[in-house]
Amino acid sequence: MRGLAASIVAGVAVLTAVAVTRADQSPAPLPARPAALDRLDRLVGSWQSNGTFVDSVYSKAGSATATTRCAWSDDRLFLLCQQHVVLDGKLTDDVAIYTYDDATQAYRFYNVGTARENSTQIDVSANGITYDGEFTDGAKRVLTRTRNVWESARAYSWRAEYSLDGGTTWVLMGSGRSLLAVDR
Repeated sequence: MRGLAASIVAGVAVLTAVAVTRADQSPAPLPARPAALDRLDRLVGSWQSNGTFVDSVYSKAGSATATTRCAWSDDRLFLLCQQHVVLDGKLTDDVAIYTYDDATQAYRFYNVGTARENSTQIDVSANGITYDGEFTDGAKRVLTRTRNVWESARAYSWRAEYSLDGGTTWVLMGSGRSLLAVDR
């Protein structure tokens, strides 16, 4: 017991010394923010989405609604989005993180749910955002993509598709529209 108390006291002393040392130093400058992140500004706010999925090999017919709230992290290097999706009456919650890697000149997208996570490189242009993915189904390589196409500063249409021929032809899985509900 005496050893544990001594360890705790030593730990507190070290933390206090670190805190005092940091308090005496000026704060570290924030990293430079890549200008490419400005293209993600239009996602900031609260969005309402509605859509429909169709029966296909990789989708089931049904309705989809979502509320997505996006805001910048304090350093404006990460766009953080909370999403509540109702697909065929079933609610799922996700957190998405968007960022830009200046070294590789690539946008990155990370999506985390309670039982899964994935990440991908995304294409961000003045016209929209494309999220590419892929998986295998037996011996088949299946490509997927969701394309968000800007209609205006307050609306975009989305379309989810798959391809079994390397992206030559795309088959619809679902589509819909998203509207900015609460301003930035």
